[in-house]
Amino acid sequence: MKQRRVAQRVEEATRDILTTDEQIRTLAEQLVIWEEMRDDLHVRALVSETPQATADLSGIERQCHIAQLALDVQRNRKNELEQELEILMNEWEPKVVS
Repeated sequence: MKQRRVAQRVEEATRDILTTDEQIRTLAEQLVIWEEMRDDLHVRALVSETPQATADLSGIERQCHIAQLALDVQRNRKNELEQELEILMNEWEPKVVS
């Protein structure tokens, strides 16, 4: 691969890693909030035993599950990008300007 193309891919992979890392942080923070909400709704569902409380709990459980899956996807994506970047860095021969 031409060095210019390798350099471009290094930049792209680095940007993608940073973007993915930010998405991971955001999802993780949101998941913590939703899990706290789930705990509260679980207690409410136990105390009130109403269909609405059960439905609310079910909804937040689904949301937590979806968020966890999305978080796993982003973590896998970051790992793939880091592996790609490592390969590219081995191919790249940056020019040193004096």
